[in-house]
Amino acid sequence: MAAFPRHLPPTVPTQFTQGTQGFCPPSVNLTNCNQPDNPYTQCLKAETNLFQRIAQDPMFQMRKFPSRYWQLKNLPFDEMPPDALRLNAPTSAPYGLPIASVAVAGEYYTVMQYLVPAGYDGVINVTYNRFVPSAGGSGWQDGSGQLVWALGINNALAVNYTNIGISMGSAAVLGPVTKGGGIRVKANDLIQWLVSAPTGTGGLDAGGILVAGIQGWLYPNR
Repeated sequence: MAAFPRHLPPTVPTQFTQGTQGFCPPSVNLTNCNQPDNPYTQCLKAETNLFQRIAQDPMFQMRKFPSRYWQLKNLPFDEMPPDALRLNAPTSAPYGLPIASVAVAGEYYTVMQYLVPAGYDGVINVTYNRFVPSAGGSGWQDGSGQLVWALGINNALAVNYTNIGISMGSAAVLGPVTKGGGIRVKANDLIQWLVSAPTGTGGLDAGGILVAGIQGWLYPNR
């Protein structure tokens, strides 16, 4: 009895040797064939394109949210929905962090923190951070490197919100609610404004305080 061959030569179907429209010649990888797609592949591509168009439609995206959002024109994190809550978290501890508390050069200290409530997601689109000197005291110079700010989310620094060496925003007014952009946050996220004095607090008004905050909106996620 003849031994069964260990390796059988590949069998090329007749239709693949023709090189006609819709098929690939055997010398060409079938996945990279330059010939026109056969009807089956055309159907698969059409279905894939249709699904991608549907998935990108805002109304389809709304289905991930509670039914009260399905009729909105924009997603609840792109525009403040009617039942959203205004987010305004000012400085804690309790009204500001004394500059004297920033005792160790180069170490980050918490100026404010806010815990996103359970059952809500939200958007932060307004931030502010400032050093406020005492009456008659000297302030600090933006960009001098005396103070460096960073925004933390769940004990990690937020992208593009690190090494901030200038004052941003105002604690005196409630910032506008704009459409789109901002930082999306989830329920139970811990938001923190952090500050560091890389070379120490020498030259800064010893009676000054540090203030910071976040603003935006929260919307029910259930």
